[in-house]
Amino acid sequence: MGCGIFEVLSMPDESCSIYIPEDIMVDIFSRLPVKSLIRFQSLSKDYAKLFKTTTFISEHLHCSHNNPSLLCITPRKPWKPYFIRSHETKEEIKKADRPMSSLSTGSVIGCCNGLICMYHSRNWSLEALSIWNPATKEFRRIEVPSFISWWACGGEGFGFSAILNDYKIVMHYRNEEQAVYSLSTDTWRGTRVENFLSIYNFGGNPALSANGALFWAGFEKVTSYKRCHCLISFDIDKEVFSKIKLPPGPDIDSEDLSLIQLALYKNSIAVLHETTNHERVDVWVRDEKSAIGECFTWVKLFTVGPFSSVLYAALAIWREEIVIYNWEEDSEDGVVLYHCSPSSNKLKKLPFQFFGGILHCFIYAESLVQINS
Repeated sequence: MGCGIFEVLSMPDESCSIYIPEDIMVDIFSRLPVKSLIRFQSLSKDYAKLFKTTTFISEHLHCSHNNPSLLCITPRKPWKPYFIRSHETKEEIKKADRPMSSLSTGSVIGCCNGLICMYHSRNWSLEALSIWNPATKEFRRIEVPSFISWWACGGEGFGFSAILNDYKIVMHYRNEEQAVYSLSTDTWRGTRVENFLSIYNFGGNPALSANGALFWAGFEKVTSYKRCHCLISFDIDKEVFSKIKLPPGPDIDSEDLSLIQLALYKNSIAVLHETTNHERVDVWVRDEKSAIGECFTWVKLFTVGPFSSVLYAALAIWREEIVIYNWEEDSEDGVVLYHCSPSSNKLKKLPFQFFGGILHCFIYAESLVQINS
């Protein structure tokens, strides 16, 4: 049998080799971290060619989504991103590995399929956007049209459309006007939505990207003095905004939207609703199959808590557990993360501490997704 990419194990006398079926070898490769794949592709042109195919990139990304990391951002300067690989392992992304050094400190707009989209401002003006793949270290600066550089006012989002095979950035920059950027065409397009729903951007909470759409917590004006809370969605393919009713929890529509955090639970939209005193968190999941227009059925999955402290706040769902942060009373400006399993309903402290303010957390699946090709 002739030599090939999957005949990889040679005997000591090099008289023969062990053949590994292609599908098994591809399955093994798809489960490896990107760092290992980069080392492999430097050894073989065949490996390098395989790892750049759309099929392999998709398969590798699928495996990564099954075992994601928690990306934690401390928003204060110096801007520091960390990956929590497991309940015991934290890895800081060193400054040398962050290629946006020529830009001002960035705020994360969103994280999708291993790509991180950032917003860079200087002197209260939007300087540029960027998209970065930390695993491959590929980076792309995105220039913004002059008409939005002074008007960007929250409500940004970054997501992927499988229908178009394209990544898009949406920015709400003035009243009812939005700008949408397409990565595949490297172009911006302006759009206007009448009676646009206002996006609530407490603490810079970014949009949630899921199933070809972006989601924000927001509200619509009912009268000059009354507004109704809701979720706002943006269809990345059709570039259409719509509203979704919030879950029917006690007073969920009348409470401060800062008590609502959006998350993903098994690829479905979830609402983490904290009670006013922060003693517990109710987890609601949207039943995707029940959609009729703007109406969905919400299912209350579980409640975590009550907690002994009123300083806790929910951040995300990671590996089917709630991630919660708390200010450490015995440290200056320190934040500690906890995870809570619905089955045990007990807070377990992650062995890490962060300095620099309130954290933003993203579910991160590393990938080989290419930005510049």
